[in-house]
Amino acid sequence: MIRVAFLTPTLHVGGAEIWISTLARHFQHCQPAGVLVTSPWHHPHVMRRIAQMMPVELCAETTLLAKLGRMAASVTKHADVLIAWGEQRLPNIVLGQQQSRNVACPIIEVSHADGAWAEQTPLVQRSYLGATHLAAVSEAAKTAFPEEVRHNVRMIPNGIEVDRVTPRRPAENIRRAYNIPPNKRVVLFLGRFADVKRPQRLIRAMPHLDDWFAIFAGHGPEQSDLVKFIHAACPGSARVIPPVSHVGDLLQLADCLCLPSLCEGHPLTVNEAWLAGVPVVTTDFAFSREINERHGAMVSIVPQECTGEELAAAIEEAPNKTEEVLHARQVAWRHYTASAFAQRWEQYLFAVVGERDQAAIFGME
Repeated sequence: MIRVAFLTPTLHVGGAEIWISTLARHFQHCQPAGVLVTSPWHHPHVMRRIAQMMPVELCAETTLLAKLGRMAASVTKHADVLIAWGEQRLPNIVLGQQQSRNVACPIIEVSHADGAWAEQTPLVQRSYLGATHLAAVSEAAKTAFPEEVRHNVRMIPNGIEVDRVTPRRPAENIRRAYNIPPNKRVVLFLGRFADVKRPQRLIRAMPHLDDWFAIFAGHGPEQSDLVKFIHAACPGSARVIPPVSHVGDLLQLADCLCLPSLCEGHPLTVNEAWLAGVPVVTTDFAFSREINERHGAMVSIVPQECTGEELAAAIEEAPNKTEEVLHARQVAWRHYTASAFAQRWEQYLFAVVGERDQAAIFGME
């Protein structure tokens, strides 16, 4: 049994944080050993969920780098491997001072972000220097690493928990709760309200979607601007709601999921929509092209700089693509569930740690 520790800058309601809890929950041959959160930023629900599976060390706002190193040493004391992401101070935290390492086990730095994301790429390119191994959630996410090391990056696709997409409440109750008119189709945005996600592009499409209602579920720095824009551009046709811990209730309402992002690494919301049988429309970023090339049509793609009318036309057409939706669901069940995701990671972890019984455990003899 391999003991796995994690290091993360936050425990918010974000894809990478859900990624940690999903992986830890679905390990079969590995054991979660603990997680070090290198900041005080966390969401209580995510914190409670992960704390049920492993010890959590949460840093204060003023935690000094030397103390972070000692905390990393404590979290990894009984670990065989450390998985990290997004912490630009990783080299200083794990290497310590005077050539004395705080972390003795192998360290895997994971890229969750497309290299086109200007804010995240410098973080990855600084943090990877503290790692012994490199991984990425997609080919697109590999490009966040410097070009000269990309050949050493293992690509391990994401997966999601099936129970997250199973509805728990009747659709009629949820429609009433959010005041969705009964005769309206629903287009859903799930994610952070931030520049890179570009939710405003969906708002610009709404005046061209007379029979649709938009739900924006999430949080982020642009939330107040988003609400103002809705009131100005499409009053009565959209609603902003807080992030939900169980997306199945919203997905059962959705006739389309829309991701008008600048870029994505491997968005969990797309996986969830596939499993729920919801058609997906995205702008033209690397992951969407990658997934369609790998499996055939899984998402409908519009140009990055599409007009509101062009995006609206794709959303209008999405529910008619029944064969594409069925194909995406079948592919997701085969490749993008949490159990498939965890098994991919366990095979990689056994290879990293060097266990000789890898073939026997995973049936590869």
